[in-house]
Amino acid sequence: MKLSVSSLLYIKYPRREAFASLQRLGVTCVDLWDHPGFGSHVAVSTDDSTAVSADLVEFGLKPSAISLYDSDPKRMTDGINYAAKVGAPMVVAGFSGSNPEEFAAFLRPLVAVATRVGVKIAIENHVDTPADSIDRWKTLAELVPGLVCCYAPPHAVYMGENQCQNLTTLGDRMAMFYLWDCPWASTGLTWFRNNWNQCSEEQFPGRGKLTPLFPAIMDTLRATRFAGSVNLLVHGSREWSIEKTEAHITASRRFLGL
Repeated sequence: MKLSVSSLLYIKYPRREAFASLQRLGVTCVDLWDHPGFGSHVAVSTDDSTAVSADLVEFGLKPSAISLYDSDPKRMTDGINYAAKVGAPMVVAGFSGSNPEEFAAFLRPLVAVATRVGVKIAIENHVDTPADSIDRWKTLAELVPGLVCCYAPPHAVYMGENQCQNLTTLGDRMAMFYLWDCPWASTGLTWFRNNWNQCSEEQFPGRGKLTPLFPAIMDTLRATRFAGSVNLLVHGSREWSIEKTEAHITASRRFLGL
């Protein structure tokens, strides 16, 4: 498995400042975000991919994903082509439709385009979507061969699922594992819907509800020979200083043994 950090943690800062921080930390993979609601470190429809590739090389980084979370086919296609140009192995898609069948109809042409250029389409097990549970995610994957999962432990918690069992079930269909925890105050779906971007410090592994379980999670990832990215991601830390972000990344890495 390869350690990655989501550029979302640095979304307030210019891309090169974010990259410089990751270089100081010795992180070599970055999940690049382009999202109208959260912010962007790349712009898949307008950016010069050559300049971004040069920045990645300068700071010793490789892209682990392009995170769009978009349901517009044009922007998703732009993201797929952009990922191929900068060497990102996957594009994280948004959600479409009210059930797996409708979602699959949106995804199939995108997976076909992605396959032609050597890129994967990834879907998160996100609550309140047609892929909210691992069972529904599996149904979606059966309808869309080649689809991969970017697995988020907090969403499985809110769905009442078993983390290690989910990881074993997904097997080689999981391409990214979010190193992401639940705040101690979280109580379920209603809490999450109202407070998803609160208690950012407790969303870092080693600080939240899953602290006792993370050693078993990491052991399961090793036992299943997970070869994808383990990607640090939290919500709500936008206004943090770079120094504070670096301190929390360092603490989580120490806790996880990464």
